[in-house]
Amino acid sequence: MGSVAVAPGKLQAPVRFYQAPVGKKVVVAVTGVILFGFVIAHLLGNLQVFLGPEKMNAYARFLHENVELLWGARIVLLISVLLHIVATAQLAVLKSKARPIGYVRKVNAASSYASRTMIWSGPIILAFVVYHLLHFTFGTVHPNFQETNGIPLAYQNLVTGFQKPACLPGIRCRDDPAGHTSLSRRLEHVPVARYQPSAVHAAAQAVCRSNVHRLDARIYFHSRGRAGRNGTPSMNLDSRIPSGPIEKKWDQCKFDMKLVNPANKRKYRVIVVGTGLAGGSAAATLAELGYNVECFCFQDSPRRAHSIAAQGGINAAKNYQNDGDSIYRLFYDTVKGGDYRAREANVYRLAQISVNIIDQCVAQGVPFAREYGGLLANRSFGGAQVSRTFYARGTNGPAVVTGRLSGPGAADRGGQSEHACAP
Repeated sequence: MGSVAVAPGKLQAPVRFYQAPVGKKVVVAVTGVILFGFVIAHLLGNLQVFLGPEKMNAYARFLHENVELLWGARIVLLISVLLHIVATAQLAVLKSKARPIGYVRKVNAASSYASRTMIWSGPIILAFVVYHLLHFTFGTVHPNFQETNGIPLAYQNLVTGFQKPACLPGIRCRDDPAGHTSLSRRLEHVPVARYQPSAVHAAAQAVCRSNVHRLDARIYFHSRGRAGRNGTPSMNLDSRIPSGPIEKKWDQCKFDMKLVNPANKRKYRVIVVGTGLAGGSAAATLAELGYNVECFCFQDSPRRAHSIAAQGGINAAKNYQNDGDSIYRLFYDTVKGGDYRAREANVYRLAQISVNIIDQCVAQGVPFAREYGGLLANRSFGGAQVSRTFYARGTNGPAVVTGRLSGPGAADRGGQSEHACAP
């Protein structure tokens, strides 16, 4: 007997090539091209469904009668799928072993979202292929699988499968003479007790029907807008923050506003709701400018505003201690202290006018604490690294509220201020 000797290098060359990461990537690429080519060919074959049932069923009969062609394609596809999965899994293992310790902070510099999520496309496609075979090849999950002499009727199975795609083995499909039942059922709407809107919502709907706009609060009820949950009308809340850079937007907004002639200010009647720090200061300032001001509150006395409980003090970026305080630092500390949930533009405006707020309080008679030399005293408060809090000993809230309420009565430019409380 004769024997043929094969050089070991010829057999080991493909193995060594596959053992390298580049070889595995080549296998993944080649098998991917094979699978992609099958998808294109399969799609072109299934487009015959638009030619009618005869063409589609004849195409399926041709495939099943040519057993060598059918099983040859199946074997090539099966081997391609197995090699593709194995090579991809081995590449993933090599990638994890290359860096056993993870990044402290990983920044994707060159990779794309598609490349990072490509590993999940394989299992998704595999699950679809399994369901697709059970649906149209074996008929296990098909609602009404039809075949003639062992050859499936491709056209009828395709149309029926798309009409009732969700069907499990052993469950009968509804409206099917073969005795199968689909999982999808038509729901019957049963009348249930709905949530009844309150009187406030009923009033809002009346405003909505009359198409009246609340311009003061910038809350709009639109009769043609979408309804919210429980049938309530939708609302558009507008904070009216001007546009532009944060350090310039409020100055530009003030510059763009129209001025009022001093002789015409007494012709305007301004209504202020609230007698606390905001409402009281607004009423005092507007009355001093010459407007007719009416300030309303719902407490039994204007001095019972909730601002009376503010005992900590008032922060202002005056930098009296020369410790590095500034408007931007006050803005940053306030936003950070509020867990970054405040409107930054409004906080920056507050930091801008904080210096003027202290001067206004002093002018209205707020007894802030002072140093022995007579200058205003300030302290570090609330964990701040600078001394910016101006305080009136232990009665900061009552002192500021009292000063605010005394301001309108001391107006000397022709303005009038009245308080009305509704207990």
